[in-house]
Amino acid sequence: MPLNPALGDVFGTIGTICWIVLIVPQIWKSWREKSTEGLSPALMLLWAFSWPFLAAYTILEELPVPLILEPHFFGTLCLISWCQCQHYGARRTWKASAFMALVVFLVFAAIEVMLIFSLRPAYNAGNKAAYDATQFFGIFSSVMIGVGLIPQFIEIWRRREVIGLSMTLLWLDVFGGICMDLSLIFQGQFDVVSGIIYTLIVVLELSVLACALVLNPRAEKRRQRQAQIAALTESTAIEKPALMAKLVLPAQPQRLDSSTSTVTLDEKHAEEAPIIECTTPPPQKTQFPVNAQDMAVSV
Repeated sequence: MPLNPALGDVFGTIGTICWIVLIVPQIWKSWREKSTEGLSPALMLLWAFSWPFLAAYTILEELPVPLILEPHFFGTLCLISWCQCQHYGARRTWKASAFMALVVFLVFAAIEVMLIFSLRPAYNAGNKAAYDATQFFGIFSSVMIGVGLIPQFIEIWRRREVIGLSMTLLWLDVFGGICMDLSLIFQGQFDVVSGIIYTLIVVLELSVLACALVLNPRAEKRRQRQAQIAALTESTAIEKPALMAKLVLPAQPQRLDSSTSTVTLDEKHAEEAPIIECTTPPPQKTQFPVNAQDMAVSV
């Protein structure tokens, strides 16, 4: 491929712009839905943690201004999204969430200032250790962007679907990584380490998109089955009392009372049944023969 430094600068600028604004769709999505369910807070915190190292690298290397501004915008937007995770996800108040994000922002800013002022004199003097440390900052920041996706993969595995994560963010990250790789190719001085890191970011983001294409339809079908089962269970619970009310139970046979010999019949059978009179003859008096001697009365 022919070298074209100007075209390389164009691709580098496009990739930088993509990485600056890629968090904006996520912030908008979380604010609109008032929820960060499915979005890993560790993802945003680790991405924000890459800011001071990448900023120190760009400033020490005296890269163009857009490349210097990129990590600052990126880290700030990541902390805003992390603040939303604390409010919507952890149910903290806006004041507490904003205070936590501000403290983290100041800590990261202090790390950036410390790295720049501690290495600039040695770096300008051509010290090899300072140069190696600066290169490490650039590599470490890119590694943090890749490592930050690991908590999101854990969240995807736990939920069996990709929710809470903006698809626009993923596509912007993929496009930005591809532009960065093309920028390295057209510049003529291909940095192998940077190329591997950019390609790794593209692969990881494409993996998340693949998970969304495969797992989300399955999760939707699973929810539909659960809704059908719930509706069937509810309808059965409603119809069961009505069916029980329609059942005709057989008449229970009447039990005779052992203390009486009188059998009570219903009115219909009482009218049809013959009346049987049981007449008991009166008791007969026993008559004894009268004897004259027995009737004698002494005077």
